[in-house]
Amino acid sequence: MLEQLLKATQFDIVYACGPNEMLKAVVEITAKTKVKCQVSLEEKMGCGVGACHICVCKTKHGADNTEKYTRVCCDGPVFEAERVVF
Repeated sequence: MLEQLLKATQFDIVYACGPNEMLKAVVEITAKTKVKCQVSLEEKMGCGVGACHICVCKTKHGADNTEKYTRVCCDGPVFEAERVVF
Protein backbone atom coordinates (compact mmCIF):
# COMPACT_ATOMS: atom_id res chain seq x y z
CA MET A 1 0.00 0.00 0.00
CA LEU A 2 2.86 2.42 0.76
CA GLU A 3 4.36 1.90 -2.67
CA GLN A 4 1.02 2.67 -4.35
CA LEU A 5 0.55 5.78 -2.22
CA LEU A 6 4.04 7.07 -3.00
CA LYS A 7 3.45 6.58 -6.73
CA ALA A 8 0.03 8.25 -6.67
CA THR A 9 0.93 11.29 -4.56
CA GLN A 10 4.06 13.42 -4.29
CA PHE A 11 5.75 13.35 -0.89
CA ASP A 12 8.90 15.12 0.28
CA ILE A 13 9.73 12.67 3.08
CA VAL A 14 8.45 9.62 4.92
CA TYR A 15 8.87 9.19 8.68
CA ALA A 16 8.56 5.68 10.08
CA CYS A 17 8.78 3.90 13.41
CA GLY A 18 8.02 0.32 14.34
CA PRO A 19 9.58 -3.14 14.18
CA ASN A 20 12.85 -3.50 12.25
CA GLU A 21 11.35 -5.76 9.55
CA MET A 22 8.68 -3.16 8.80
CA LEU A 23 11.25 -0.36 8.76
CA LYS A 24 13.41 -2.37 6.37
CA ALA A 25 10.45 -2.73 3.99
CA VAL A 26 9.64 1.00 4.22
CA VAL A 27 13.28 1.88 3.48
CA GLU A 28 13.35 -0.43 0.44
CA ILE A 29 10.11 1.06 -0.93
CA THR A 30 11.16 4.67 -0.40
CA ALA A 31 14.55 3.96 -2.01
CA LYS A 32 12.82 2.57 -5.11
CA THR A 33 10.51 5.57 -5.36
CA LYS A 34 13.35 8.00 -4.50
CA VAL A 35 11.46 9.55 -1.58
CA LYS A 36 13.59 10.68 1.36
CA CYS A 37 12.98 8.66 4.54
CA GLN A 38 13.88 8.83 8.22
CA VAL A 39 13.40 5.94 10.62
CA SER A 40 13.09 5.92 14.39
CA LEU A 41 14.78 2.83 15.78
CA GLU A 42 13.49 1.02 18.83
CA GLU A 43 16.36 -0.69 20.59
CA LYS A 44 16.71 -1.88 24.17
CA MET A 45 18.57 0.71 26.20
CA GLY A 46 20.45 -0.01 29.39
CA CYS A 47 21.75 3.34 30.58
CA GLY A 48 20.28 5.83 28.08
CA VAL A 49 23.47 7.92 28.03
CA GLY A 50 25.68 5.90 25.65
CA ALA A 51 27.95 4.25 28.19
CA CYS A 52 26.72 0.65 28.06
CA HIS A 53 26.44 0.20 24.24
CA ILE A 54 23.43 -2.13 24.55
CA CYS A 55 21.42 -0.06 22.06
CA VAL A 56 23.90 -0.01 19.17
CA CYS A 57 22.83 -0.52 15.56
CA LYS A 58 24.95 -0.79 12.43
CA THR A 59 25.04 2.34 10.26
CA LYS A 60 26.95 3.58 7.21
CA HIS A 61 29.35 6.53 7.49
CA GLY A 62 31.35 8.70 5.11
CA ALA A 63 31.63 8.73 1.36
CA ASP A 64 32.72 5.09 1.29
CA ASN A 65 29.75 3.96 3.47
CA THR A 66 31.99 2.37 6.09
CA GLU A 67 29.80 0.35 8.46
CA LYS A 68 30.10 1.21 12.15
CA TYR A 69 28.04 0.65 15.25
CA THR A 70 26.07 3.71 16.37
CA ARG A 71 24.38 4.30 19.73
CA VAL A 72 20.63 4.69 19.30
CA CYS A 73 20.21 6.45 22.66
CA CYS A 74 22.73 9.23 21.94
CA ASP A 75 23.13 9.37 18.17
CA GLY A 76 19.46 8.71 17.38
CA PRO A 77 16.91 7.37 17.73
CA VAL A 78 16.00 8.95 14.36
CA PHE A 79 18.35 8.18 11.45
CA GLU A 80 18.39 8.90 7.75
CA ALA A 81 17.10 5.66 6.21
CA GLU A 82 19.99 5.17 3.81
CA ARG A 83 22.46 5.12 6.74
CA VAL A 84 20.87 2.18 8.60
CA VAL A 85 22.05 -1.36 7.89
CA PHE A 86 19.17 -3.77 8.49
